[in-house]
Amino acid sequence: MAAVLACGADAVLSHRAAAAHLGLRRAWTDYLEVSAARTVKRTPGVIIHRPRSIEWMLHDGIPVTTVARTIVDLADVVGDRALRAVLEQAEILRLDATPLPIRGRRGYSRLCGALAAHGPSVVRTGGRRTERGRRSSATVASRRCWP
Repeated sequence: MAAVLACGADAVLSHRAAAAHLGLRRAWTDYLEVSAARTVKRTPGVIIHRPRSIEWMLHDGIPVTTVARTIVDLADVVGDRALRAVLEQAEILRLDATPLPIRGRRGYSRLCGALAAHGPSVVRTGGRRTERGRRSSATVASRRCWP
């Protein structure tokens, strides 16, 4: 929270700090990373990312990137193994997230590989199959990364 406050009203917790705050990976609690507009000045000890757009939500009163955006951002800064672990944890916590790889980003191929290895996500709720929040009778659509 201190990193977000230090960077101003246009900043949100992101990347590894967002993952730690959302419970996706506790080991990253020491990272102070925010995404902010280009007008935000640098703050000592805080890694500032300057994306073109920010998808965010409030979690425990702290502005943080959405789960899907956090996973997409993580693909740029962590390895394959850590990314797969985050996908598993998001599924265990039943967090609503459908990360879509963004072509041109550094982690595009890493995220495509992790999603392919992870396979389609099916969660049983009340006897019905759902795939990322959408109701489905018996089939589950697989994730695709377009070349």
